[in-house]
Amino acid sequence: MTGKPNPFNEASPDIAAFFAWAEAQAKTLGRRLTRRDLPLEAVARWAPQMKIIERDAGIGDLRVRLFGTGMADIYGRDLTGQKLRDVLPASVAEQLLAGYARAAGGAVVYENVRFEWGDGKSVAYERLIYPLENEGALSLFVVVGYRMRGERHFLLAREGIRHVSSDLRVLVPGG
Repeated sequence: MTGKPNPFNEASPDIAAFFAWAEAQAKTLGRRLTRRDLPLEAVARWAPQMKIIERDAGIGDLRVRLFGTGMADIYGRDLTGQKLRDVLPASVAEQLLAGYARAAGGAVVYENVRFEWGDGKSVAYERLIYPLENEGALSLFVVVGYRMRGERHFLLAREGIRHVSSDLRVLVPGG
């Protein structure tokens, strides 16, 4: 039996489920989703592993507007209100922010990334970046479905962290 390949390969089932739900909602509405289209009762399944990131188009900065409890557990703190550039290690910021640049152009992005430190410890994670319309622009992003493997709390300032590999896939064309 042949069919359309699964763009998520062996991704977390929750990522694929959120993507399918969001695409069905957008199709039903006939437009891009907004934050109002994410009522808690509809997204409760994903809420602990969800972040909402806001992009300030004027300065290009990204700020965490919502940080799920599962995310806070993984990262060791609540990042609500923080600018991403302030919490990301400079050595990996460009790699971690690249997916948001694609999403700001309208793309839905799935990424599986691996980082390691000089002491041999590593972390791999996966994320889906789903752009939301906000006041006529794609300046809000739902990020969902991280499944960390390896050392936790990697977003804390760490010396010697380096990007090892990534698999960034555009699921819905855009920028």
